[in-house]
Amino acid sequence: PNAPIVIGTPSTQTVTIIDDERVPTVTLSVGSATLSEAAGTTSVTATLDIRSAFDVTVTLGAAGTAKEGIDYTVPTTIIIPAGVLSYSVTVEAIDESPTLFEGDETVDLAIVSAIDPNAPIVMGTPSSQTVTIIDNESIPVVTLSTNSSSITEGLGTTSTSVTATLNGRSGFDVTVTLGTAGTATKDADYTVPTTIVISTETLSAFVTLAAIDEIPTLDELNETVDLSILSATDPNAPIVVGTPSTQTVTIIDDERVP
Repeated sequence: PNAPIVIGTPSTQTVTIIDDERVPTVTLSVGSATLSEAAGTTSVTATLDIRSAFDVTVTLGAAGTAKEGIDYTVPTTIIIPAGVLSYSVTVEAIDESPTLFEGDETVDLAIVSAIDPNAPIVMGTPSSQTVTIIDNESIPVVTLSTNSSSITEGLGTTSTSVTATLNGRSGFDVTVTLGTAGTATKDADYTVPTTIVISTETLSAFVTLAAIDEIPTLDELNETVDLSILSATDPNAPIVVGTPSTQTVTIIDDERVP
């Protein structure tokens, strides 16, 4: 009441209130492990085991055989609001080409990091999930054809195309393996590759069967080449072998009878 009192040093102090709750642990889950390529969706949920007083930012990583932005979309972060235990985002499949067979593809999701403004969040188990996008196109069927059923040994039409055809496009190169039989001898009476490769997103490819006139003055009987599809595969799955899967080409002898 008589006079102001002088304020000395220190005149301030800081007291820290120690939080007795541990740092939250975050885990990852999905609503479904599979979704249809045709507009299929599923939830991806980040869940804390105890609430945080801050927004928690969970950063997601994506890998797998499916391509982000082409086969599916998913946000790169999940933000769990302060005081909330979980939050979800959506994985949505993209049917980028409704007539293209790709096979089932996987989306591998994982928590890359989880932080709030105060501290990193502990990553628990599971911290990753795999979602399979089920292809809604049928496996293609392959058939075999030739441009001509006969060729000549030395004169005229001495070759023909051998074509493998799919009834629907594939998202992969398709390798068709050919088998040969008949009365003609391969590499003596004719040549033909052992495989036909149908390039990605195309319906057909061909190789050439060419006659060899191994002895131009030798009279021989007409000979046959029996072609067949032994197998057809892409890197994802076997291709169905349809009908016809065989063709016969006759090599006509062009020498006169002695």
